[in-house]
Amino acid sequence: MGYVSSITADSILKAALRRAGVAAGDLDERGIDEAVVREIGRGLSLFLSSEADLRESLAKLSALVTPRVGASGRAPITIDILTETSIVDARLQARASARGLGFDRTDQARITTVVSELARNIFSYAGTGRIVLSELGAPRAGLGIVATDAGPGIPNLSQILVGNYRSRTGMGLGILACKRLMDAFEITSAAGKGTTVRLAKFLP
Repeated sequence: MGYVSSITADSILKAALRRAGVAAGDLDERGIDEAVVREIGRGLSLFLSSEADLRESLAKLSALVTPRVGASGRAPITIDILTETSIVDARLQARASARGLGFDRTDQARITTVVSELARNIFSYAGTGRIVLSELGAPRAGLGIVATDAGPGIPNLSQILVGNYRSRTGMGLGILACKRLMDAFEITSAAGKGTTVRLAKFLP
């Protein structure tokens, strides 16, 4: 894991709290939330040259997030995918949502992996888009995920879904992995009209 000095870490934390609108004295009562983690991640990205180190650091921070996301009655969470940093934001929100809904660590990892893959696909192939996370109720409780973009669409989609086609960039592998990790999966895509992926993971 990457290392920053205690002085640098203190500066990153103070700046993150300021940008998130949180007073240092409120941390004990409020706890660390996604906004604080996101701002800390942006600060760390200036000092950690390795993306792997940054991911590991953010994963450790996200484990400390006070579970608030996904509580009953909460509105859906929308993550706009605009830059590469948005992929990290999506991962943090996905993990917090899964944990808040009561998924175990294995399913939290599955959900986080899927949302990360969807966000990276949007950024890499469409440029921009969005992911919406929503709590599912009756008849089956769980987490719903909808990823949309207005990109060029996915050619050879039917072949990809049966495992008979893989693009040179490996995009087909990502779609199939998302399908296998979730309990429900639906995708629509048209040339020049973008792609929409709907998935769900149900609580046991």
